[in-house]
Amino acid sequence: MLIKQNGARIDLLNRNKLCAKFPFINFDDVLLGSYGLENEGTIDSWQLLSAIREKNLTLGVQYLKGEVEGFYFGQRYGATRIYGIADDADEAVWRNKHIRGAFIRPQMTDASARIVRSNHIVVAAGAWSGRIAEMARIGKGQDLLAVKIPVVARKRMMFVVHAPDVPALDMPALVDPSGVYCLLEEVGNTFICGKIPNKEEDEKMDHSNLEVDYNYFYNDIWPTLVKRIPAFRNLKIKNAWAGYEDVNTFDNSPVIGEHLLYQNLHFLCGFGNRGMQHSLAVGRSYAEKLLEGAYISLNLRKFDMRRLIKNAWAGYEDVNTFDNSPVIGEHLLYQNLHFLCGFGNRGMQHSLAVGRSYAEKLLEGAYVSLNLRKFDMRRLVKMEKLEEEYG
Repeated sequence: MLIKQNGARIDLLNRNKLCAKFPFINFDDVLLGSYGLENEGTIDSWQLLSAIREKNLTLGVQYLKGEVEGFYFGQRYGATRIYGIADDADEAVWRNKHIRGAFIRPQMTDASARIVRSNHIVVAAGAWSGRIAEMARIGKGQDLLAVKIPVVARKRMMFVVHAPDVPALDMPALVDPSGVYCLLEEVGNTFICGKIPNKEEDEKMDHSNLEVDYNYFYNDIWPTLVKRIPAFRNLKIKNAWAGYEDVNTFDNSPVIGEHLLYQNLHFLCGFGNRGMQHSLAVGRSYAEKLLEGAYISLNLRKFDMRRLIKNAWAGYEDVNTFDNSPVIGEHLLYQNLHFLCGFGNRGMQHSLAVGRSYAEKLLEGAYVSLNLRKFDMRRLVKMEKLEEEYG
C-alpha cells in the first residue's frame, strides 16, 4: 500500500478483527478498515498558525493587514505596443501586461488602497483565491486568460456533541464511508462531528452564508452515527460552527504553481479540508522553487495549471481525411514545395523526429536517420489514378 510505503504504521483489519477490537461499533456493511498505530491525534490549527506567525516575525517577515482590491500592471519587457486596430486588440493588450504589484486597502478607517510592489505575488487566499484571480482577468479573457482558477468557497459545519453512553477511551477517530466523521474532542465524552459531502450533496447546500443548519446534523449526520455506533442515540449538541473551505471544483486537488501567462503570479490554493496538513510541506517546497528556480525536496509539478489548460483548451487539429496519417514530402510537380502536415493529435509527439529527419533530407538529398517515404504524396496520387481507372 502507498501509505505504508511512505512510512505510516497502520493495520488493515477485516470485519471480524474490527468487531473484536471495537465491539460497540456496527461493522455489518464494512469489509475492511484502516487503523493507525502511532502518531495519531489532532492539531489546534489556531495555535499552530500563531506559532508560525510569531516565528516569522523573529525572522524579519513583515505582515500587512489589508484587503486586496486589484493588481497593478505594467508593460511586459520587450513586448510590442498594441494599437486599437485589430478586432482582438484589447485582448492582445492584456496578453502583453506584466503584474508589478497589488492594490491593498489597509485595515483602518477611510484608508484608500495603495500599491504594494513585488516581483512575485503568491495567492494563498484560501476560499477567496478564485475571486482574487478574477481581478487579474484570469477566467475572463481569451486563450490562457479564459481558463479560470476553479477554487470556490464551500461551507462546512462542525458540531460538538456530548454522548454519555459512548466508551470514550476506546473510541477511535472515525471516518465513515458516507463521509461522516467523529473524533474525541476532550475527556468527558465530548466529540466533534461533521460530514464531508459528496458532489451532489455539496451542490444542494447554501454556501452564501455561515449560518449553522442544525437540520443538516439531524438529517444527514446523526442517523449515520447512530447506525454505526448505537450509543450516540442519546447525544446532545453543545456547540456548533461553520467555516469555508477552498474547494477545487475541477478535480478536488490543490492548484500549486505559477500562472502560464502571468508567470510571476503564483497560486497555492484548493486544498479543501487538507490545508493544515499540507501547508508546511507545500510552503517549504514552493519557497525552494521561488528561491532556486526548481523544486528540490518535493516535486509538486503535477498540481500546476497545465492540467486545467489541457481540460479547457479547444483548438483545431490537422486531420488527413484520406487515411488519417501525416503527409510528409515534396509535391510531385512542384518539387521545391514541401508538406509536413496531417498529424492530428500526434503533432507534438512526432514534431522533433520528423523535423530532424526532413531537415536531413533537404540538406543531404535523402533520408538518413529515419525513412519517411511511406508518408509522401505518392499514395495520394495512386489512389486518384485507381479511382479514375476503376471508378
